[in-house]
Amino acid sequence: MTTIDKQKFSRAIKRYREERDLTQQELARKLVVTVTTIARWELGMAVPKQERTIKEIKALGITW
Repeated sequence: MTTIDKQKFSRAIKRYREERDLTQQELARKLVVTVTTIARWELGMAVPKQERTIKEIKALGITW
């Protein structure tokens, strides 16, 4: 399992979304997660737990 720093991940996911002018809903659709999940990630309240989701995030070029 990949260990993720919540604060670094939070900044990275939000920066990615804003640089591409995506809404949280659009990013949620791309990653097949809920808008609430995206919001929690951006607030540093949670990080992805499923390896599949982590792989999809990395495939988008998001690094933290």
